[in-house]
Amino acid sequence: MSKYRIAVIKKHDIERRLASMVLPRYGMDFELFDCPESFLDYQGEMPDCIVCGVWFDQKMTAMGFLGVLRERGLSIPVVIASNMTDYQDQVMQAGAVSFTDGFLSDGAAIVSAIIEAIESRQVVA
Repeated sequence: MSKYRIAVIKKHDIERRLASMVLPRYGMDFELFDCPESFLDYQGEMPDCIVCGVWFDQKMTAMGFLGVLRERGLSIPVVIASNMTDYQDQVMQAGAVSFTDGFLSDGAAIVSAIIEAIESRQVVA
């Protein structure tokens, strides 16, 4: 049985496939979502951590998604996995607990950020 359950919300199929290869190597269970709306509609067990990018589509950004989590009272730590560092300050101010490169660059770094977020239980406030 996995120690942690992760929700990965990434719009690009390649990033979801990489997540499905990286996370099991570290003993993590995961659910893959292609947009924040599909996660927000999800009726299953809530994850220990959410990993997502900065931009989902024209309707919602990570900053908007973090706001929706707050509005719904969902206390789940969020790690932003993106190379779009121009937005790092904005997403951190919106409530993300970590900003790291995506699965394309370094799986170990993102897993480390996930574990740190979960173990410190920093959540969207």
